[in-house]
Formats: sequence, structure tokens, C-alpha cells
Amino acid sequence: MSIQKNSYPRVNILGWLLATALLSACGDKDDKKSAPTLTGVWQKTGYGQLWQIEGQKLVSFYHNKYGCVKSDEFSQANSSQLLTKLQLNANGEQFNMPNDGGYIGQWHRLAQLPASCQQPLNGNQSASVNFEFFWQDLQQYYPFFAERQVNWQALYQQYAPLFATATKTQELEYYQAILLQLQDAHLSISTSDGNDLISIAPKGLFHNVIQQTTDAGE
Repeated sequence: MSIQKNSYPRVNILGWLLATALLSACGDKDDKKSAPTLTGVWQKTGYGQLWQIEGQKLVSFYHNKYGCVKSDEFSQANSSQLLTKLQLNANGEQFNMPNDGGYIGQWHRLAQLPASCQQPLNGNQSASVNFEFFWQDLQQYYPFFAERQVNWQALYQQYAPLFATATKTQELEYYQAILLQLQDAHLSISTSDGNDLISIAPKGLFHNVIQQTTDAGE
């Protein structure tokens, strides 16, 4: 039997190149699809603030172990302007806003929106429920109780019974009294009906003004 010179398998070079090009193109599409985006749920590191981002829609929540409050739903114009300034890290698990002076801060991705944010505490709940949320929020996120010499657990035992029967006016008075005990000018409470309650630092301008007003009334 003689061996033919052309009996070796013929390679379709054109077909192979085409298949390689198609596979490469498919890989490019997959890479683009898997590129990280801002879509998802984010929490500000060290705080209870959450953002739910879907495309150009941004909804803000505040969350702690007791419950969740829906803070705001940004207009598309405002959210679009904000989202373009945020910068994702390489793996898409964190973002910040470069050169913002720390105002936006660092955010990290959550797997999903906490269940309590599906039914946020935005109704006319009782003063007691409001206090539980407030107390837990500072318990979870405020780091300066020892520095301010405040026993936060003892304060809960003192005020929880008062909030259980508080009128609207009394509720505001109790919050103001608590904030003044903390003596931290960075703390404030804003209510939905426009009341702003503030804490006062033990030193500085605001403390001096309050002290002068108190002295004048005596």
C-alpha cells in the first residue's frame, strides 16, 4: 500500500481563526456584563445610613438592630448628579467620593436590603417605639459614652418608662434632656414636623450663649 502525500488531516485555518474571534468576542461581552456597578444596597461604614441604588434611582434609609426608617427618595436629577461623582473600588465592594472632605465617607456593599427596611418605621408609631429606635441607634453607633461619662444603659432604665406615657410635647422635652447630657455638639435630632433638637458642647460658643441665657434668667 502506498502512502499518499496528501493523506494528513487538513486544518481549516480560516474556520479556526473565526471560531477564536467569536470566543474572544463572547469573552469581552461577559467581561462587560460582570463589570461592577453602583446598583445594589450600600451602608456607610460606621453608620446606620443605607442607600438602595437601582439605575439612576436612589432611596436612603437609616437602619439599626431595632428597626429601619426610610429617610428620603432622591429625584432622578439629584441622584444622577450624585452618582456620577461616586467612585467604586476595583472589586466593586466599596465606594467613596474623592475630594469630598469626608462628607460622603466610605460605603460598603450589602448582600440585600435588611428585612426591617421593607416595613420602615415611618408611621405614627408610639413615643415608646421612637425612643427604642433612638436608644438603639446611639447604642450601636455612638462611640463616646465613656468619654462623656454617660451610662447609656442606666439612661435607658430612666427614660423608657417616661416615653411609654409621653405626650408629643414631653417626648421632645425628654430627647432634649438626653442630648444635653451627652454634651456633644455633633448630635442633633430633626423631627418630621420641623423641630430641631441639639446637644451642646461643654465648651465653646454655644455653651457660652446657653450659660449667659441661663444666668440672665436667674
